[in-house]
Amino acid sequence: MQEYIDNGALLGLLIARQKQTVHVYRPGTTPEILASPLSVSCSPELPGFELQMRKIW
Repeated sequence: MQEYIDNGALLGLLIARQKQTVHVYRPGTTPEILASPLSVSCSPELPGFELQMRKIW
């Protein structure tokens, strides 16, 4: 994911289904690790968009 960010991506989500974690990558920050989230906010890069995790888990 870091390679995508290094090449200009503003947001990256790495979803680990078996561990039920989401790693949120953004430029200039340490990846945020969410444990079993019900949803993942993609703001400000995608205003108003929340990825619902219920069906993914």
